[in-house]
Amino acid sequence: MVEIRMRLSRALRTLPPALTLALAVAAGTLAVRKTFPEHLSEAHARQILIASAALVVLAVLVALFRKLPPRAGTLALDRHHGLHDRLTNALAFSALPKEQRTPLMEVAIDDACEHGAGLKPRKASPIKFPGELGVSLAVAVGVAAVALLEVRIPRREIPMAATIDALVMSEDDLEIFREAARELAKEDQNPEMKAAVDQFNQLIEDIANKRLDRTEAFRRMEAIERELLTGAEADLKALEEALKETGTELKKSELSKKVGESLEKKDLEQTKKELKDLANQLRDKKKKPTKAELEKLKQALAKAAAQRKEALAAINEKRAELREELLQKKNKKQQEQDGGAQKDDEEEKLLKKKERELERLDREAEQKERTGRQLDKLDRELAKAAEDLMRDLGLSAEDLEQAAEDLNRMQQEEMSQKEKEELRQRLQELRELLRQQGQGGKQQLARLLKFGKRARGGQGQQGQGQGGQQNQGQGQDQQGQDGEGQEGQEGQQGQGQKGQGQGQQGQGQQWVIGPGGKKILVPGGGGQQPGQGQGGGQQGQGQGQGQGQDGNGGGKGDGAGTGRGGEVAGKRTDPKMGTQDVEAQAVDTQEGPSNSEVILSAAERGFKGKPYKKVYTDYRTVAEQQINKDKIPDGYRFYVHRYFQLIRPRE
Repeated sequence: MVEIRMRLSRALRTLPPALTLALAVAAGTLAVRKTFPEHLSEAHARQILIASAALVVLAVLVALFRKLPPRAGTLALDRHHGLHDRLTNALAFSALPKEQRTPLMEVAIDDACEHGAGLKPRKASPIKFPGELGVSLAVAVGVAAVALLEVRIPRREIPMAATIDALVMSEDDLEIFREAARELAKEDQNPEMKAAVDQFNQLIEDIANKRLDRTEAFRRMEAIERELLTGAEADLKALEEALKETGTELKKSELSKKVGESLEKKDLEQTKKELKDLANQLRDKKKKPTKAELEKLKQALAKAAAQRKEALAAINEKRAELREELLQKKNKKQQEQDGGAQKDDEEEKLLKKKERELERLDREAEQKERTGRQLDKLDRELAKAAEDLMRDLGLSAEDLEQAAEDLNRMQQEEMSQKEKEELRQRLQELRELLRQQGQGGKQQLARLLKFGKRARGGQGQQGQGQGGQQNQGQGQDQQGQDGEGQEGQEGQQGQGQKGQGQGQQGQGQQWVIGPGGKKILVPGGGGQQPGQGQGGGQQGQGQGQGQGQDGNGGGKGDGAGTGRGGEVAGKRTDPKMGTQDVEAQAVDTQEGPSNSEVILSAAERGFKGKPYKKVYTDYRTVAEQQINKDKIPDGYRFYVHRYFQLIRPRE
C-alpha cells in the first residue's frame, strides 16, 4: 500500500511540468490557427492538440509504473514510526528459506510482527498535490482565453476564374470567313502574307471558340492591319505610276514601243513577253535593227532608267530649299518675339502651311525611295542594256531578258499586294459585321442562326409566304384575287396555290420584266391591276374563282384553288410532297422554270442545287460589275456584299 501511494505521489509530481508544456503548445497552436488560418489547417491543429494531451498522459503513466527502490515502502514505515529498520530486516529474513534462518533472525521477525500492529501507511507516505499545479492551472486559463478569443480576419473572396463577355457569331458567318481565309492561303506566299493569314485564321477560331470579347476582337483586327497593311495601297499605286512613267519613256522608241504600251496598261505578264521578244529580235542577225533604231532604243532605255532618280533628286532639292526657308523664318520669328514684337497671324499661318508642305514632300520622297528600291534592279538592267546596246547586241539582249525576270518578281510582289488588299477588305467586312450585330443585339443573332439553319435545308419553322405545305388560302376583298391565302404565321399558314384573278387593292405578287427580258416575280401589285398569287404548293391542277370589289376573276394554276367558286378539279395534293427541282424544262418552247421559280424552290429546300447556284452566280456577277463601275455608293457596298453572303449556295 505504501509503495502504491509513493507511485501516485511521483505521478502527481510529474503532472505539472508535462501539463504546463502541453498547455503552452496548445496555446500556441490555437493562436496560430486563429491568426494565420491559411498556414495551419483545422485538421493539423486538432492533431497537435491531441498529441500534446497524449504526451501528458504518457508522462504520468511512466511515472506511475516506474520501479521504486528495493524495500522503499518498509523503509518509509520504519522512518515514520521509528522502528529502526525492524520491518525492513524482518521482510529480508522472511524472504530466506526456513532452514537457512538463524534463531536471531526468527527473533527479529517476531519482534517486527509485534510492532506491526499499529503501522499507518497513509502517514508514512502521504499523497500531496504539488504546488506547481497552480502554474499549470494559470496556463490552462490562458489557453481557455485564447480558445474563446475571436480574431476577425477580412474574408478573402475566392478567386473566380476570369470570365469575359464572349463575342458570339453565327456558324453561318464564321464559315464565310473561314472560306475567305482558305482562299487567301497559298503555298507560294511570302512569309509576311502567310503570317497575316495565320493571324486572321486564329482570330476567326478564337471568335468561334468564344475566347474573345468585342474589345479584344477589334484590337486584334486593328493590329493585323497595322502590322501588315499600313501604306500598302499607297505603295502599290506609286509602283504602278512609276511603271507607267517607265512605259511612257520606252514608247518613244519604235523597238520598245510594245513594251512601253504594256507597262502603261499595267500588264506585267505581257510586258515580260514583249521584253523577251525584243531580246530575241536583237539577237536575230537576219533582222538586225538599224543604227537609228538602236540609238533611239538606247536613249529610251537610259531615260527610263534615270527618270526616277531625277524625280527623287528634284523632290529632295525642293525639300532642302523649303527646309532652309522654314529655318530662316523660325529664326526671324524667334528674334522678333525676343524683341517684344507682336505675333503676326498671317505669318503664323504661312509658317504652318510651309511645314505641312514639307511634311508632304517628306512622305512623297519616302514613298519614292520605297518604290525605287523595288524598281532599282529593273533600272540597273535597263541602264546596262543601254550601255551594251551599241557595243554588243548579245549582251544587251541578255540584259533585257534579265529585266523581264525582274518584272516577274515585281509581278509576284504586286500579286502579294493585292492579296493584302483583299485581306484588308475581309477585315473591314468582319469589323462592320460585328458592329451591325452589336447594334442588333441578341434578337438579330437569333434570326441569323435560324436563317442559317433554313438556308442549309434544316427543319426550321415554316414561315410566311411561299412553300408552306398544306397551305390554305382565303379569298378576301383586300386581297382581291383567287388563289391567294392570307399571310400565315411561322409554322402555320402560308400563301395559297398559284392562281390568277382581279380585285381592288390586291396584295398578291406580280410578274415584271427583268434584265435580259426575263420574268421576275415580285411581291405587291395592288390597285386595280391584275395580281398573281404564288405559293409553293404541290403539283396538281384545279380551278378556282374569286370575286373582288370591282369584278370577277378566274384563274387556273398548278395547285388547287381555295377561293369561293366552283368545284375543285383534280385529286387532292399530297401534303408531304416536297417542292421538286425543275431545270431547263421545255427550253425550246420557253416554258422552263424562270429564275424566280428556282429561287422560290431554293427558299423551301435551302440554298442548294445546281439551278440555284447558277442563278446566284449570274446575279453576283452583275452586282460585282456594278461595284467595279462605281455605280454603287461606298456606303452601300457592305450591304450588297452582305446580301450575297447570306444567300450564297450551301453545299
